[in-house]
Amino acid sequence: RFEYLLEYNSEQAVIEEIKSTSPGLFVGYTIGEIDVKVPGGALTIIAAPTGHGKTATLINFALGALRRQHDASVYFFTYEESASSILTLFLNTFIDKELSKNNRESIRSYFREGKNDFIKQSLRPVFEEDKNAFFEQLIDTGRLHVNYTEMAVQELVAAIRYLRKNTNVAMICIDYIQCLKMLNGPQ
Repeated sequence: RFEYLLEYNSEQAVIEEIKSTSPGLFVGYTIGEIDVKVPGGALTIIAAPTGHGKTATLINFALGALRRQHDASVYFFTYEESASSILTLFLNTFIDKELSKNNRESIRSYFREGKNDFIKQSLRPVFEEDKNAFFEQLIDTGRLHVNYTEMAVQELVAAIRYLRKNTNVAMICIDYIQCLKMLNGPQ
């Protein structure tokens, strides 16, 4: 079972492993003059206390990746908030304008009531245009998928393998990784 541990590494093995690993994904942000890049073939965790913008960072990275990778998709799994709640956060970030004193609530109100009364009158046409662009460019094309889930770790790994095999996925985001559970494990 452990015989592979006795095998020597080779230059060819290094070449094959590097060729089969994604070179990474630029997310549209810089630190100084350096482009922020999520490494390929790795797990990157954004950690901070509650309320410090982990979800917002994931959303910004996902949108940045989609802007740079026009032929790829992003899958965002949320273990805490509903898919529609996360999608309104994506829309708010995509629009990137001060629509009102509380963009998030104004956008939710728009979808809840079908009215844009809480959006600044001068920005209502802009909101409609940007909202339509968001859905046409990212949602209707299948480039951005947001799913609320309660999948256990094993199911999530299987789902990710399925996506890697059957789609051109650029990035997979898991919001609230601390909510992951093992099947038949401690809850």
